[in-house]
Amino acid sequence: RNKSEDYPKSKIEYWLYNLVNMETMNRSLPFQAQQPVFSKVEDIARMAHLTEEERIKYNVSIDMIRTHLCVMRNERKEGLEEGMMIGEKRGIERGKKEGMKEGEKKGKREESLLIAQNMKKDGLPMDIIMKYTNLSKEDIEKLD
Repeated sequence: RNKSEDYPKSKIEYWLYNLVNMETMNRSLPFQAQQPVFSKVEDIARMAHLTEEERIKYNVSIDMIRTHLCVMRNERKEGLEEGMMIGEKRGIERGKKEGMKEGEKKGKREESLLIAQNMKKDGLPMDIIMKYTNLSKEDIEKLD
């Protein structure tokens, strides 16, 4: 027989070859690259050959890793939540400041318009109204 005849051609042949030869294999299972599922089979086979003490140590280390991952995920989640709260608070504060500035600006403009309207009614010249209200000629002309 030549090597190409020994080489599995189907998934079933891959499985059979690995299962039949598993006990004699000292290194990674063949065909792992072609069929990634065999890495899981290899892991299971390695676990089956562990002593009771090795299996306990392995399970303890897996539990520690899982616990560490849970803690990290939880800390990340808490960090994100805290960051969102800080960002939201800063956004609200910034919004308040901008709102106050905008409100003051609008209030000053309304006050200037009211003063200009009264000055116009009293017959004051356009240049005087513009000087004291900082309004444009167009804004003053629109007033009743």
